[in-house]
Amino acid sequence: MILSNFHIIFLLLFQQQIEISVINNTKFTIDNLNVYSQKFKSLKPKDTTATKSFVFDELTNNSMINLKADNKQLILYIPPPKYTKYTIVLDSLNIKNRVIYYSKLNK
Repeated sequence: MILSNFHIIFLLLFQQQIEISVINNTKFTIDNLNVYSQKFKSLKPKDTTATKSFVFDELTNNSMINLKADNKQLILYIPPPKYTKYTIVLDSLNIKNRVIYYSKLNK
């Protein structure tokens, strides 16, 4: 029992609190936006989401950007977060080849 409690406390102490926002620098309206398993509202071109705070856990959060633009679903693997505050900038989308171009700004 003591080992189980220690394991739970250890996991809670080392889980990473993340703050993330997304900027849409593409020419597309983006729907069904999901980053690190966090859902965001639709974004028009040049819009920015509100910041979301969550605890990142590699077992329950996927490391992906998932979105819908121009009636096409696009998905991209991204590395797990290394910093606690991020802004992800969606730079452009290649709808034909379903490619997402993005950059990260660390705060």
